[in-house]
Amino acid sequence: MNHHTLPDKPRTKRRRPFPKIHEKGIKYLEVEGNSLQNLFKNSLKAMAHRLKRGSHDSVSHYDCVMRVEAIADDPKELLFAFLTKVLALTHTHRTIFVSMHVLEFSEKKIVAQVYGIWYDNLDEKIKSIPEHGIHIHKNEDQSWLSSIKFELESRQN
Repeated sequence: MNHHTLPDKPRTKRRRPFPKIHEKGIKYLEVEGNSLQNLFKNSLKAMAHRLKRGSHDSVSHYDCVMRVEAIADDPKELLFAFLTKVLALTHTHRTIFVSMHVLEFSEKKIVAQVYGIWYDNLDEKIKSIPEHGIHIHKNEDQSWLSSIKFELESRQN
């Protein structure tokens, strides 16, 4: 399932800049944002949705608030560093982070408060985001598109 979020813009047929690759134990998400900062917010929501479908739909309170800071040389590495830190917090605190408030943002740095809800079980267990598992593309209309590769934990029967 692709997680698309650009309700303020009409849908146009776009050539996808990322190839579709199918690998066992790997899931890909394509996420859109009308700005780079919005792409980060939508990527967080998409990861939360992958962990637990509908986890961010009707949250009335948050169980956990954490501060996340990431620094990188470019937006692609920044998104990788940010999502990797949030995923580590997810595993450590058994919390799905569904929302964020950005305190500082540039193409090389993000500081944000992430808000999460505790969970008992997950729909899919994301083990990691591979080092070269994120691609970012800026569209002609100045919106952003990313492809995020998640490595899933194998399910034991």
